[in-house]
Amino acid sequence: MKTIKILIADDDPTDCQNLLNKLTAYFKAKKILESDYEIITTHTIDSTIELLSSSNYFDIFFADINFSEGDSESGKRNGYLLIRKAFEACPLTFICVYSGTADEDFSGQKKYVDLFKRGMLADIYKKDSFQLTTPTKFNNRFKNAWKHVISKQFIWDLWNNHKLILAKLNEPDTASCSEIIKNNISEIEKNLDSILFLLKNINNPLSDAIVYRLCLQLYHRCLEIFCEGEKKDEDIFAQSEKNKTILAKLINKDKDWNLGDKITALRKIVAYSDLQITEYGYRLNDWRNRSVHLDKDFIPNLVNILFANLTLALFVNGKNGIHFKSFEQIPDIEKEKGFKDLKELIDFIR
Repeated sequence: MKTIKILIADDDPTDCQNLLNKLTAYFKAKKILESDYEIITTHTIDSTIELLSSSNYFDIFFADINFSEGDSESGKRNGYLLIRKAFEACPLTFICVYSGTADEDFSGQKKYVDLFKRGMLADIYKKDSFQLTTPTKFNNRFKNAWKHVISKQFIWDLWNNHKLILAKLNEPDTASCSEIIKNNISEIEKNLDSILFLLKNINNPLSDAIVYRLCLQLYHRCLEIFCEGEKKDEDIFAQSEKNKTILAKLINKDKDWNLGDKITALRKIVAYSDLQITEYGYRLNDWRNRSVHLDKDFIPNLVNILFANLTLALFVNGKNGIHFKSFEQIPDIEKEKGFKDLKELIDFIR
């Protein structure tokens, strides 16, 4: 397990130390090794922003809203600014407000409700509760944050691959790109953001299949957009007809495999020039179709999403730099349907 990084931002050293003590006591009670976590504290807005802006990604962030140097109403120099900066730096950070004026029942506090809806805020702690509640109560509260962070470690590799994909797509000077390419990149970026938001906020096992279905469709759409590029329909048709004979051998299809008369997502994928990896695009397309048409024998799972993430990264960027280590460390992942395909793809990339 990677070291879990926690940032506490508070201009009051005493309050900061109180929270630090509570966290340290929690880790001791749970027998969590000191090497498994790192806690950093900051006491000014500028020093916090500097940390957040220097590629220091944090798993958990406690932000005091009421900095004495700030303006609690405008949000220009207070904890609200830090929350925005933390989310912009890393959308995976589990962000918590803690404040003397905050109410743990946030339903009547519009600013907090808005932040929750946008996925920028995960929990609220009231400072008084740190001093008044027993260690057991604090531990029971904080364990939700810790459990969330530990269970979502695989998303960091997904996110790193998303950054890899977008960096590759933006390598050319986008100012000189056509409107088609600009719009394609914009749609891919929005789709990848949506995937992160959905996976980060799954909290009900009953909703997993729905979320995975949506994520699978979004990854598939990104792959379709990338493979299409600026190609004309007649070029896609001709190239896919040329490539399908070779691909048919790889996927055990008849040599007279018929792709139909329309320019489908499958044709766009088959028309892609690198046939060595097109097979993985074919599998992703097949899973997507089965999820859309609600094949009773196919229920999307996490393995399908990891496979889709790696497939898109492979098409866009090639093998170099793709992240997958945390995928192999997910408990019992090898028991999931589709793991054989995922393992084959990882071995191909490795």
